[in-house]
Amino acid sequence: MMDVVPFPPCITKEDKKRLETTTNVKLVKLAVSLGGVQSLVEIATAMTHPEKYVSVEERKETGLKESLIRFSVGLENAEDLKKDLEHALEKV
Repeated sequence: MMDVVPFPPCITKEDKKRLETTTNVKLVKLAVSLGGVQSLVEIATAMTHPEKYVSVEERKETGLKESLIRFSVGLENAEDLKKDLEHALEKV
């Protein structure tokens, strides 16, 4: 099982959907860039752009939405990645 990203004490329905989507993938790893060639998925507002570093106002100005799930494509087979993501999204 993948590590779970900590959320604020009040977890919204949207937070649960994002977390479920990122943990339902099997081929793709939930992580910030590891400097490798594998595909990654991350919840940007919780992992790389939390309010501690990027204010809510800055997020709005730049269009960074809470619902954003960032997907970085690696060197895995494209059809395998597509199936993995479709499978994860079906569960949400």
